[in-house]
Amino acid sequence: MAHIIKAELTFTEQLIMKCIWDAGEDLPVSEILDRVREKYGKDYAYPTVSTFLTHLKEKGYVSCYKRSHAFQYHPLVAEQEYRKLQMEEYQKYCFDGSAYQFVSTFLENQKLSDEDVKKLKELLDEYTD
Repeated sequence: MAHIIKAELTFTEQLIMKCIWDAGEDLPVSEILDRVREKYGKDYAYPTVSTFLTHLKEKGYVSCYKRSHAFQYHPLVAEQEYRKLQMEEYQKYCFDGSAYQFVSTFLENQKLSDEDVKKLKELLDEYTD
């Protein structure tokens, strides 16, 4: 599902995309509306979600097609691809590209279990070999 990400997403667009990604299947507006309400407590009107989906389509994040009487929305950008780009941008602009500063700032407020520490050490070993 490699796709060039062309535009940033607003907070609400991210919530909608997260619902589509989590579903693992194409969804109609009504189902997206229900999922945004259930998962994020956002009580958007149908036309509002429909407008955000139009923006996502224009930005190249989703495609849509008609099935029966409803449009189905399909992700064109994989969640992992989007997350990776967001992390890279955040590291670049907020931490001058420093992986150390980025990770250390994240870890400052984390309560790590012994298992977390072990896994993080294994991960560092994997990337330094």
